[in-house]
Amino acid sequence: MPGSGLMVFMAVPLLLSGAIVVFARRHLQDASLLRGLWLIPIAVAGTVASGALHRTTDLDDALVNRSLSALVLAGCVIFVVVNRHRVTGLVRAGVLMTTIGAGLNALATLVYGFMPVLQSAARYLGDELATGSHPTSRYVTAHGSQTFAVLIGDAIPIRGLNAIISIGDVLLIPGCSILLAACVAPLFFEDDDTDAGAPGPSHRTP
Repeated sequence: MPGSGLMVFMAVPLLLSGAIVVFARRHLQDASLLRGLWLIPIAVAGTVASGALHRTTDLDDALVNRSLSALVLAGCVIFVVVNRHRVTGLVRAGVLMTTIGAGLNALATLVYGFMPVLQSAARYLGDELATGSHPTSRYVTAHGSQTFAVLIGDAIPIRGLNAIISIGDVLLIPGCSILLAACVAPLFFEDDDTDAGAPGPSHRTP
């Protein structure tokens, strides 16, 4: 569940991606082979559209949330399939962590109609949420006895950021960091390839 410091949490992949490019550059040699990045703007557009539907229509919130979750799950499957034989090593780890993380979050919403938020985690941050209440149109409060909701829902409180995150979010941080680095790395590799392929000085004997 978002809190006042969520933007700081979301900025972490930007910082990590730069570090990956600098210190793990040689592990991104097949980054230019990465495919399916066109799925990202589709997911963003779907998120914006679902927010607009929540605000401007009388459609059932759970229906809107489940529709977006189905879109995300389909995107995760496509992303893994189109990259299954193209990338290796670190880039493949980024693909898997990102898709598993996004898939777990989408699955939680698909099952419950809302992203479940652990009641005790909210209480730890000072929010007294009743079980089954909807703090926003995207979330529902779950009790600790709901094992599945605890496993894949927002159950990890971060006091410093006043936010509650899920296992899916934890996987998305390194996964997105690697993919961001993979998008930037080919720019450097292209320069290296050009330099390596440039003809050297002629040493012909007169």
